[in-house]
Amino acid sequence: MFNEQLSKVARLSPDDEKYVSLVLFDEVEKAHPKLWNLLLGILEDGVLVLGNNEEVDFTRSIIVLTTNVGSRSMGIHLSTEGIGFQGGFETDQVDRDLDEAAQREARKIFPYEFLNRFDELITYQTLKEDHLYRILENLVSNLHIRSIDCTEPFLLQLQQSAKDELVRVGTDPKFGARPLQRALEAHLVTPLSHLICSGQIRRGDLVTVEYSDGEFLFEKEAGSMTAAEIAQFEALREQRERSRDLDGIDDGGEANRIVDEVHDVSAESDRYLQTTHGFDE
Repeated sequence: MFNEQLSKVARLSPDDEKYVSLVLFDEVEKAHPKLWNLLLGILEDGVLVLGNNEEVDFTRSIIVLTTNVGSRSMGIHLSTEGIGFQGGFETDQVDRDLDEAAQREARKIFPYEFLNRFDELITYQTLKEDHLYRILENLVSNLHIRSIDCTEPFLLQLQQSAKDELVRVGTDPKFGARPLQRALEAHLVTPLSHLICSGQIRRGDLVTVEYSDGEFLFEKEAGSMTAAEIAQFEALREQRERSRDLDGIDDGGEANRIVDEVHDVSAESDRYLQTTHGFDE
């Protein structure tokens, strides 16, 4: 489970002699209680003694444990609150109630001496409307990169009306951001895939998406990308294909460099849309 390489999980300092490791135990409530007892020594003394009496040093480690304990009671609480983005909704009070419910359930499952070893117990708060819009921007950015990184590259632009509707249908505080991702897949990715397969979207097109009269509307403007831009996208796509063979290998940062180049081209496309076509991101 532990070895010399894994003990230095992620260096946060460039100095090899001074590093900080981040150790994550996910869904720790599913582990055997003996593991909890094992963690007591790590959290107290910062040292793990293995069966052969070798010691693993955790004194320069940040240990994070996640758990779903309390999720059921929190879900029931959210259902009874009728949560949403309507007027009069006391989000701060709901977050405090959820925190109390989670802490109460945690004390039922974990021993007090175990919980007392942590510097802080953090409860994830509900996603607010501005959080969902920021998450949507990240999802749309990834979709934009996919659109220019395919064999038939095209530009994609979402109007504010489409973003508003995606956030509306993708809001479910009990399930976090996943409903928003499913809404994007259902209302954007799937229709775009059908348009590409049917040949209605071709390389170099500009596709604008807006929401009007209860439906998402897709408008195409042909020939918005120059031949030089298309050639640049194709060259980057070929580089990314080669970089996929480098997964798990120390490539000297080549894979990260290629990803950065794709992001740079995507940013240039956004500026092109704003200056040439006047679309608002």
